[in-house]
Amino acid sequence: MAKRWTLILLLTGMAVSAAPGAEEFSDPAIARAIERGKAFLWSQQQPDGGWKPYGDPGEKDHAYNYHPTGPGALAMYALLACDADPQEPRMRRALQWLAKFNAQRTYSLGARCCAWLLANQKTNKQYLPNLKAEARLLMMGGLRDGGYNYYAKRNHMGNPGGISRIDNSCSQFGLLGVWSASLGDVQVPKKYWKQVLGHWLKGQTFDGGWDYLNNPNGQCTPTMTVSGIASLFVCVDNLMAERYVDCRGGEMIRPLEKALEWLDKHYDDAVSGKDNEYYFLYGVERVGLASGYKYFGKSDWYHIGTRKLLSQQKSDGGWGSVWDSAFALLFLARGRHPVLMNKLEYPGAWNNRPRALASLTQWISRNLEQEVNWQIINLESPVSEWHDASILLITGHQNIDLDDEQIKKLRTFVLQGGTIFSVREGGGSFGKSIRKLYEKLFPEYKLLPAGPDHPLYRAHYKLPGRPKFFVMSNGIRPLVIHTDDDLAVSWQTQSHGTQRRNYEAAVNIVRHVVGDIEDLRPRGVSHWPVEDDLSGTSWVVKLARLRHKGQWDPEPLAYERLGVLLANRLWTRLDVETLDAKDVAKTEAKVASLTGLGALELSPEETAALKAWVEGGGTLVIDAAAGDRAFARSAQKWIEEAFGKFQLKLLPQHDPLYRQEDKEIREVQYRRATFKRLGKANTPRLYAISKTGKNEYDEEVRRPAVLFSAEDITCGLVGYPSGFVDGYRPKSAYEIMRNILFLAGDIQTED
Repeated sequence: MAKRWTLILLLTGMAVSAAPGAEEFSDPAIARAIERGKAFLWSQQQPDGGWKPYGDPGEKDHAYNYHPTGPGALAMYALLACDADPQEPRMRRALQWLAKFNAQRTYSLGARCCAWLLANQKTNKQYLPNLKAEARLLMMGGLRDGGYNYYAKRNHMGNPGGISRIDNSCSQFGLLGVWSASLGDVQVPKKYWKQVLGHWLKGQTFDGGWDYLNNPNGQCTPTMTVSGIASLFVCVDNLMAERYVDCRGGEMIRPLEKALEWLDKHYDDAVSGKDNEYYFLYGVERVGLASGYKYFGKSDWYHIGTRKLLSQQKSDGGWGSVWDSAFALLFLARGRHPVLMNKLEYPGAWNNRPRALASLTQWISRNLEQEVNWQIINLESPVSEWHDASILLITGHQNIDLDDEQIKKLRTFVLQGGTIFSVREGGGSFGKSIRKLYEKLFPEYKLLPAGPDHPLYRAHYKLPGRPKFFVMSNGIRPLVIHTDDDLAVSWQTQSHGTQRRNYEAAVNIVRHVVGDIEDLRPRGVSHWPVEDDLSGTSWVVKLARLRHKGQWDPEPLAYERLGVLLANRLWTRLDVETLDAKDVAKTEAKVASLTGLGALELSPEETAALKAWVEGGGTLVIDAAAGDRAFARSAQKWIEEAFGKFQLKLLPQHDPLYRQEDKEIREVQYRRATFKRLGKANTPRLYAISKTGKNEYDEEVRRPAVLFSAEDITCGLVGYPSGFVDGYRPKSAYEIMRNILFLAGDIQTED
């Protein structure tokens, strides 16, 4: 593949911009658009449970383009893809309506098979007979030279409907129906995939695309080109899994390479066009999910396409017709599915197993009943765009050689809460080379073998100590996970029968890094906020971070993220300084933070300095990073010895800290590890030593002098979701620290 890391730098100012008054790209806006689109499709349902047909059966010479169930099947497919329940009365009635018709037309059959597949997933395969029968009709009745025309049922002369013309739009839908059936446990012979592959290879134009009539000398169009790319991926995945057992540089078949290059070159113009725009976006979504590429040309395809759909959604919630609205919903909903892992494109043999993650995500989607996607990112894009997923996969069999700027990006991604997962493919020097890279990334930590009781072997599936994992940890979470076992070849060859353990190992990694599969974020949602223009901040608050001889800084960017959130949400700049605990008197801040792992040991000099600073009006905040028990016990003991054994008390829910105007905290969310330990607790567990002082009006008030949390706050401020941390979830950690700063900090106006 031609080098693709020249793709992206800016996403603003692209070919598509939101219309005046339209919502900008955000997950809440997407969720609202999906709900409005679903409501529109339901509003079009007819009393008999179906939807109006497409076309007029009586129109001369156009009876072949009459589809009595096509629009309804497409609407049902979109609704089910948006998590509509096939058991609810409206959808049950719709499925019964669909089953009454014996469809003969290719478009309708393709859409119907998609609907049957999704309906089967939540009805114990109730509609499997429908899926089998209609897929068989597409395989045996409609296929001609690997393509399709409008009819899938052959007439008495053996011709499909008497219409001899094959076109690529029908061919896409015919293949789509059979592919859906193959995902629903219907056996499809390899002969079928070979015939279809031959059709698409034969019709590719010289510049890499496809035209409507599959003419290699024709004029390619955007809609037919994305149809061709998606169809090639389906055939490749069903025929060529064994192609990439040996590491040979990772080239996909040249026709796919050529077609993707066409899309890179023409995507911006195509997405801004008006010709079958919603059908085109549906094809883009299929190609984006199949290829894994985050960018086409200079565009994040989901970001740009979504902005267009948000700007064009009508007041009734639809995008015009039922079928256009269904295509729009499929783009929004399927493209929004969480990204399980990003794969890193780097100079070298990064793509030996190009279909490995496609196979893995398909297996996980089916076995864990949660649709997940995968994605390829590159080293030219900003780190802020890598956080669609918390895991960055790096694979290879040769040396990996990155420059200082690229290494800095990897380090930033990890310190912002990400985890690198590397897999050595085949033999070769990659394992040794990646270890040297990790030494440069984090010289303060070591890559060590994971013991048999490590969560990687028990987080979801019980594994017998294989594959052999190595972990680099900051004492809280895995910064790096590495294996020299070639898991990717098992995924690439779809060996989930004989090598199921290698699929289960990937699930355990996700569970350890992220938490439950259901906790994965929708595409485009990052735990790391993008910094707004800070010139608009109105206030400033200072915070001191305290060094001590223990592991005082396990998450160096915790307060950087807090600062961005305060600026974005409350127009407040956080001014952070770091100094030794013994020098706390030098800070102008009114709040100081102290955290760590392992037993806390403070010298008499440090203790005296901290006591004097607290007595002088400061507030000392102490939390156990990751909920570390050793730190929590020793910190509590130090507080009691320094300030008196019985002064540290649990703050009541009515304390002013929790009852600030516009910042009230009525309940909190704990991570899974804390939830297991505490049960159904949902109230904060801050302990405090309070002192009497005077406010700015010379009134006597009680102020928190020392605040202590045995549950983690610091890691929550970084924002990563792992349930193995014992403490507050990121949202609650932010709210607690925000309230501490606004209660005890010296909030001043900007100069």
